[in-house]
Amino acid sequence: MKTPGKIFIWISAALLILWMFPRIVRLASMETFSTPFTLYSPIVDCFAWRADTADKFALEDEKGNIYRGKDSDTILPLFYYTDLAVRGMLPDTIKGKKITVDEIKKNRVIEMCRPSDINKPQRAVYPLMESIPQREGELEDPGFALICRKDGFHIVDMSTNKEDETLTSDLRQKTEGFSHPAVLAAGNPSHHKSYDEGYLVTDSSGNLWHIKLAGGKMVAENFGAKGSLRHMMITENDNHQTLGFLFGEDGTLSMLLPDGSVVPTEVKCNPMKESFMVVGDIVNYTVKVSDNSGEKFYALSTDDFSLISTMERSYPSEKNFWDYITPLRLIFTTASDQYVFPRFRTL
Repeated sequence: MKTPGKIFIWISAALLILWMFPRIVRLASMETFSTPFTLYSPIVDCFAWRADTADKFALEDEKGNIYRGKDSDTILPLFYYTDLAVRGMLPDTIKGKKITVDEIKKNRVIEMCRPSDINKPQRAVYPLMESIPQREGELEDPGFALICRKDGFHIVDMSTNKEDETLTSDLRQKTEGFSHPAVLAAGNPSHHKSYDEGYLVTDSSGNLWHIKLAGGKMVAENFGAKGSLRHMMITENDNHQTLGFLFGEDGTLSMLLPDGSVVPTEVKCNPMKESFMVVGDIVNYTVKVSDNSGEKFYALSTDDFSLISTMERSYPSEKNFWDYITPLRLIFTTASDQYVFPRFRTL
């Protein structure tokens, strides 16, 4: 009869094999691949990317056309504008819009989000930056923190770790009607931007609020109910065209405008499972939604966020012969979240 000690050893050995053997085999047999950076071209009216040729300047579009030579960048002038401007090849207008280097820089939009940015332990403590700094254009380090609790909002002075009763009272008065606790909050307390818009916060009744610290006082605005939301991103771009991106429970991406109005788009994304990236310019937004199976691209008009075009690109299958030899795996982490715990994954 086996002793409990031997049983424990056998179980531990089995779990170790389930954990390490498939991992080692996968690392040894994995074939890497990459996909080219893709944008929608307002010149040829389709998606384009760097061609896989000996010519490092060559571009290819989804119709199969190859653009060679140093002038190939002209089909993506709003991305390669620096080189084109130096060579005097930057167009004056595109789709009826005046093009200058300053306008291109002002309207450049780059936003991205991965599932691991969302699927992680969340703490309802949010650093507050001053939206009206003492020196214009020079954002200061956060001096206060917004804390969301069931009993209401609290503003804490980060230098003393004590509650600022004046700011707390000010915020509670201006958020009268907020249904606690807060459900979602989105902000970007970073210096890598030209201005600060604080946070977008949803309450338990589904109302969307905009909260920020401006001139030493709390500012709060109720945008009303915006439907059931799965995730939010605040946008603080130089063109001030949008205030945020809203992801509905049905996967619909909507643009939140500075006045609180919402413009739904035809983009579908589940940010809990799919990666999201948008690159915008004066004319178009190129939106990429990707998961383990492939990528889907959307081109949206910057005028009204209407859909211009779509394109899909599938990834090679990740499965190989060894996956069928080791169909059951023990893993502790995944690329889609930041949690560490044992879980089994099957083929």
